[in-house]
Amino acid sequence: LEAYHRQSMQRGEALMHSLLQRGLASGDFVESPVTELPMVLMAPALMAAVWRLTFQRFEPLDPERMLAAHLHMVRAILTRPG
Repeated sequence: LEAYHRQSMQRGEALMHSLLQRGLASGDFVESPVTELPMVLMAPALMAAVWRLTFQRFEPLDPERMLAAHLHMVRAILTRPG
């Protein structure tokens, strides 16, 4: 578990942090709790994995709709209105 965290989760979080910092520096993004805690950007992927293992047979998850909803939410949080 520690190796997975080091090889996957830490790398993903570092990448998200780097992308957010670039967006802040260029003015494309605004400061928000998301820019302070980039791991929240990965949360939907983890939620989808858990969902597929536990609830998929009762209520299928449409990954394309979930991704679209997540991206909509992230854009709304990180970008300036208008």
